[in-house]
Amino acid sequence: LEERLHLELENLKTDVMNRYQMLKKTLMECDKADQYSTPDIMHLSTKQLASLLVESREANKSLEHELMNSREKIEELEGDIKVLRRQLSGRSCENQHTTDPRISGNDRQTYVTQLEELTLQVSELKRELGQCFDEKQEIATERDIYRNKCDRLNNELNYILSGDERKIQDIDTLITESRILKEQIQSLEMEKSLALSTVTKYKKLLDRKLSKNSSVSSESCITPATSPKHQGIYFLFIFYE
Repeated sequence: LEERLHLELENLKTDVMNRYQMLKKTLMECDKADQYSTPDIMHLSTKQLASLLVESREANKSLEHELMNSREKIEELEGDIKVLRRQLSGRSCENQHTTDPRISGNDRQTYVTQLEELTLQVSELKRELGQCFDEKQEIATERDIYRNKCDRLNNELNYILSGDERKIQDIDTLITESRILKEQIQSLEMEKSLALSTVTKYKKLLDRKLSKNSSVSSESCITPATSPKHQGIYFLFIFYE
């Protein structure tokens, strides 16, 4: 039982230290992300802010789960220690009334010393768990800060666009609409180019037909004999130019 307690405490201590290192790494990443000042945060996209919020939320869930498991393990170990102490105490009382004690005084002293060391280790683990909980609260605070920054960005964007205060504009929605409008503009530009090409072709045909009519004055752009259809095409070309 003593060896099992010692092994479980060592494993628990190792797990806590690993979690502490992971938390320390996470906090360092948060510190790097927090280097953005209030004006600089405007350059971050909503996707980046949302990703930070999701990572913080997942880290909080993982920390809460680890904290609950660690507390349960500590409670189990403390219960085992109490049972072991009662057993040792009972054996000590029995040995006082027996002529052939199975545990000597030195062994009992060794067990008591080991139990005291285990108690100190449990206290240290509790302290480290408290530090982990404090760091978790700091991470939650950082998450709330980024969430508030994201909300302020959307509010500022809605104010700039003079939108309806009851309907806050979303950055991702505006980006999507802008991309769609850009594609529509490109499509219209292509249609315009095709229309200009068609008008140019008809103008050349009309000019060749006009050049064959020797009775037309050089100052006249369109002859009276020109059909209304040809006149419309010619004026359409002038309009597009």
